[in-house]
Amino acid sequence: MANDAILEIAGQRPFPLRGKGPWSIGRSEASDICFRDDPHCSRTQALIHRTEDGYVLEPISAATPTVLNGAPLADPHQIEEGDTIRFAAQTVRLVAPRRDEPSAPHGESGGRPEGRGGERIAVQDNQVVSRQSQSGVRGGTSELVLDHPAVSRRHAKFRVHADRVTIEDLGSTNGTCVNGRAIRRPTELHSGDIVTVGIFSLRFDGRSVQVTTPGEVMPLSAVSISKIVRSRDKGASMSLLQDVSLDIRPGELVCIVGESGSGKSTLMNIISGRNRPTGGVVRLGDLD
Repeated sequence: MANDAILEIAGQRPFPLRGKGPWSIGRSEASDICFRDDPHCSRTQALIHRTEDGYVLEPISAATPTVLNGAPLADPHQIEEGDTIRFAAQTVRLVAPRRDEPSAPHGESGGRPEGRGGERIAVQDNQVVSRQSQSGVRGGTSELVLDHPAVSRRHAKFRVHADRVTIEDLGSTNGTCVNGRAIRRPTELHSGDIVTVGIFSLRFDGRSVQVTTPGEVMPLSAVSISKIVRSRDKGASMSLLQDVSLDIRPGELVCIVGESGSGKSTLMNIISGRNRPTGGVVRLGDLD
């Protein structure tokens, strides 16, 4: 495998094997590929070495077996494109990079693509779309983590049936859309459908979703924002914000200043998607 390979990790972002290695796999925070929420994964589960001929998988854990293509490993073993590695509750597959996405030179680290063709993640049954990783993967549930305030802690869930894939909203704050329409019940997905979760677009191809976000190339606007709350002690209405508008262009650095109690935090929470305004609208490009 001449180019850098990629590890497809169920429920997580793909991990590119860039550089000379080795790469550690385990529960330890120091691991290159970390499964900190899986209690059955050892702190150092295995190592992947880069050699002149490709890649070698070295099992390290004595407590939890490392299984390659269904066979437990006792010694280092050459791994090839398409090989499947399993340990604890995890499944990892070695794949070649897509032809339209050449590898970066050795030693360069890859960042998360935004506003362009993004990472592709395999869809699994009971896969929950969430803002942050929950306390471990339990009961056959995997996760697709989209780290943004507009995404709820438990936002949506994929279900994989014998001949179809569906997605349902889990009572999220900002809702889940399929091809621009908010869904109220489990909705079947077809190849080419676009699922919108917060600022993220998930393009479904029948087996996986390609995750992109337009954040780098679209303006953020707040139009005529108002926020009215009720006083806890007197029950009277209080206006925290009134007719506030703001435009932030791509690449701009904006500071919001003002006296204590002037509504800075309230405005920031609204434009970041944490709170809803009483009136007005927040737009990311053409997306409300």
